[in-house]
Amino acid sequence: MTTHQTFCRYCHAYCPMLAEVEGGKVLSVKPDTSNAMYGGYTCIKGRQLVEQMYQPARLTTCLKKGEDGEFTPVTSNEAFDEIAEKVKALVAEHGPRSIATYNGTVAFQNSAQLVYSRAFHNALQSPSYYTSVTIDQPAKVFVGSRIGYWTGGSHSFHDSDVVLIIGNNPLVSHYAPPGGVPSVSPADQLRRAQKRGLKLIVIDPRKTELAKRADLHLQVRPGEDATLLSGMLKVILSEGLQDQDFCDQNVSGLASLQAEVSGFDLADVAARTGVEDALIIEAARLFASGPKGTAITGTGPEMGAHPNLTQHLVSSLNIVCGRFYRAGDRLPNPGMLSPPSPKVAQVADVAVAWGRGERCRVRPDLGELVTPGRLGPSREMPTAQLADEILTPGEGQVKWSLPDAHTDFIIAVAAEEYGFVMVVLIIAIFASIVINSLFRLLRERDAFNRLAGAGLVCMFGVQAMINIGVAVRLLPAKGMTLPFVSYGGSSLIAGGIAIGMVLAFTRKRPQKDVSDLLGARS
Repeated sequence: MTTHQTFCRYCHAYCPMLAEVEGGKVLSVKPDTSNAMYGGYTCIKGRQLVEQMYQPARLTTCLKKGEDGEFTPVTSNEAFDEIAEKVKALVAEHGPRSIATYNGTVAFQNSAQLVYSRAFHNALQSPSYYTSVTIDQPAKVFVGSRIGYWTGGSHSFHDSDVVLIIGNNPLVSHYAPPGGVPSVSPADQLRRAQKRGLKLIVIDPRKTELAKRADLHLQVRPGEDATLLSGMLKVILSEGLQDQDFCDQNVSGLASLQAEVSGFDLADVAARTGVEDALIIEAARLFASGPKGTAITGTGPEMGAHPNLTQHLVSSLNIVCGRFYRAGDRLPNPGMLSPPSPKVAQVADVAVAWGRGERCRVRPDLGELVTPGRLGPSREMPTAQLADEILTPGEGQVKWSLPDAHTDFIIAVAAEEYGFVMVVLIIAIFASIVINSLFRLLRERDAFNRLAGAGLVCMFGVQAMINIGVAVRLLPAKGMTLPFVSYGGSSLIAGGIAIGMVLAFTRKRPQKDVSDLLGARS
C-alpha cells in the first residue's frame, strides 16, 4: 500500500488529502495534517470520495441510447464524433446560437469546465452561454457596475476588526465571498479570528450556526434587509461615524445618500424589521468602529426581496466606512500566479454590465452580462430567458442544451426521456401517497397523530407540487427537491424521516376508529 498526496476536487476549497492506494485501487482518503494552511481540515463530502468513486451505479464509460431505449457502451472518440456531427448539422440548419450550455455550481468548482465551455462557445461563435450567476447572485455584478470598483481591493477576513455578514452561513455552506469567513476550516478560522479580537455581526432571519457565534445577531424579518441596512446607515451618517477623509477623496453622492436615509425613523425601522432600535444602533456603531472590516452578503439576500437595493446598501456601508486597502497597505493575496494586474488605490469606473453585446432573441431589450476579468471580459446571457429561448420557435431557437440531469429539474429530464406517461405516473404516485395517507389519518383517534401526520403528508405533497410547478414554469425557481427523486442526500434523509413519522402515526394499534367513538357518544 502506498500513500499519495492529493487534494479534494469536490468544491473550491481544494482541501489537501492523503490517498492510500493498493493494486491501483484507492482504499481511503484522509486529511493531510502536514499542510500548514489547512491544518488537516476536510469535510464529510471529501471524506466520502472513495464511496463515490466505487459506486456500483457510477458511469465509467460513454453510453449511447438506442432506438429501443436501451443504452450501450461506446468509446469516447465515438461519442465525440457523433456529438460533433450533430452539432455541425444544427449549426448549419439553425445557426450557432441554437447551441447552448448551462454551467451551474459544479462548473464553478471545476477548474477546467468553465474554460472548456467558453472555448466551445468561442469556437462555435455561439452567444448562448448561461451560468448560475445571473440567477443566484446577479445583484453583486449589477451594483458593482453602477457604483464602481476600488482596484486596491477590500479588506480580507484575516485583516478585519469587524465583519458584517448578511444571509450567509459559511460554517455549513463553505461559501466565502471576498472578506467573508474562508471556506477552509471555517469554524476554526472564525474561532481564531474572534480570539484575536474580531467582532462578528450577523443579519439573518434564522439563528444559524454562524449567528450562534456572533457578537451581535440581528434577527431581521425576511425581506426587510434593506430597511435594516438603511437604519444602520442613518446612524452612521447622522453620528458622523463615516470615514470622512476617504469619502472626501473618493466618493460622490454622499449627501444624496444621507438625505435618503435621514427619513428613516429608527422606531419604524425596528417595527418593520423586528430588531430593537438599540440593537441597530449598537450594530452600526460597532461596524463603523473598525478600523478595518467588511460587509458581505450570501445568496439569501440575492434571492429575497429587493436584492439590488440590499446589495447597494451593503456596498454603501463599505464605501462610507472606507473598508478598502489604501496606498502603503500590505495586500494579503496579491495574486502572484495570476497575470499582472496592478493594485492601485483608486476608484475604477466600470461600464454597465447589463444590456451590452448580443441581445436575447426573444427579449431584445435584454442583452449579455459583461464583466471584466484577468483574461478579458466574461460574457453570458441571462439564464432566466433560457426557457423561452428553448420553447419559442424561430431562427436561432436553442435546439440543444447541456443541463445536469441530477438537479432539482429531474422531472423535466423524465419527461424528455420517457414522455407524458412517465410524468403522469410520477404525479399519480405522489397523489396516491398523499390521498391514501390523509384518508388513513382520518381514522386516527389521537388528535396529535391526525394533525401532525396531516401536516407532514401535506408538506410532502406541496413540495412535489412546487418542484413540478417550477419545472413547467408555473412558479418561480425554488431550491426544492422532488421528494425521493431529486439528487441530494439531505433531501432523501429528510423525506425518509417525514414518511417514517407518518407510518409511525398510522401504525395499527388495538383501538377504535374515530367514527366508533363518535357513534358511542351520540
